[in-house]
Amino acid sequence: MDPSQPFYYVADSALYTEETIVQLSGEMLWISRAPEVLKSVKSAIRGIAPTEMKDVGNGYCVAELGSWYGGVRQRWLVVFSEKALAREAKTLEKKVCKELRAKKKELKILSSKEFSCEKDALMAIAAFQKKLKYLRCEEVNLQEKKVYKGRGRPKKDATPTTLFSIRATLERDEEEIEQRMSEKGKFIVATNELDESKLPSSELLECYKEQQCVERGFRFLKDPFFLTSSVFLKKQERIAALSMIMCLCLLVYTLAQRMLRHRLDELGTTLPDKSSG
Repeated sequence: MDPSQPFYYVADSALYTEETIVQLSGEMLWISRAPEVLKSVKSAIRGIAPTEMKDVGNGYCVAELGSWYGGVRQRWLVVFSEKALAREAKTLEKKVCKELRAKKKELKILSSKEFSCEKDALMAIAAFQKKLKYLRCEEVNLQEKKVYKGRGRPKKDATPTTLFSIRATLERDEEEIEQRMSEKGKFIVATNELDESKLPSSELLECYKEQQCVERGFRFLKDPFFLTSSVFLKKQERIAALSMIMCLCLLVYTLAQRMLRHRLDELGTTLPDKSSG
């Protein structure tokens, strides 16, 4: 690495909290994904369409914004990914279908209930509608039913009790689904590197994407077959020590891989694909 070049710490959205970025910004340069649960992030994502972004190739479009989240001046890069959109669109459709199946059953049970007054029935259907995310109720109405107390034919002067039941149909809320779809495929990468000449938008995106290589290396720590605590070691100190050694091994492996890639690039050659052998 060129010592004259800035060093950036890259992390996922777990890093991006108000307390953390305030603490880190005075000590280092960082790049992090901004979590979509933040209102300001949601607003930024909704406020810009892919057609208003700059195409940077490989299915990505970007648009840069300024931010003062947490009192720290930052650059926000709104990123649109075609692959992410396709993936998230499938997930959204599955959620809509799952909700439709579940809510049809709930509505059937609700429709079988009888309420002693119109107000209770209306409150019940209102509470049901409030829980809907991607659906809406159509043709909502109440059916009345006269019921007499006791068995047999009622007396002429008997006063009936009126019971109410709910009738409604469920439909997809296409307007809401379209609104949710407009937010899909987009995320925000934030950094406290304000000098765009040192870190252009395209490089900012690439720096963030490169953390995937590191995450793949650490994936073994989450693997269910990595049973260090229950099989190999008992003490927490030894488990931590083994994890540290494995992280160092991963670092050495990554550095060796980097050197090999650079050497292959200098020679203008590549290694044979193992799948082609």
